[in-house]
Amino acid sequence: MTVVPLFCARFIKAPAHHGTPASEQPVSVDRVRRKWSLADRFNIWFNARFEGFLKLYDRLVGLALRRPVVTLVSFGVLFLLSLAIFPLLGLSFSRAPMPVSS
Repeated sequence: MTVVPLFCARFIKAPAHHGTPASEQPVSVDRVRRKWSLADRFNIWFNARFEGFLKLYDRLVGLALRRPVVTLVSFGVLFLLSLAIFPLLGLSFSRAPMPVSS
């Protein structure tokens, strides 16, 4: 999720622009009022929430990178807490042994 955009930004360059802005044709977009299907409405809804998640993720990664010591200490504490609850966990997922009939 982070390596591919980094490589794209690093190695893919925009093509050289030939011509001046005066020679370019303006682009107009017709805003046609249309009836949105259920799939279209779901995609719009999902994309809005996913964009919000990505913004939160971006802020958290930025915070972690600005404060690496705090990040490492926090994960260390979480790891130690996970070790502390280990004795409370069962050792296997198997069921109780079946009674042996004689």
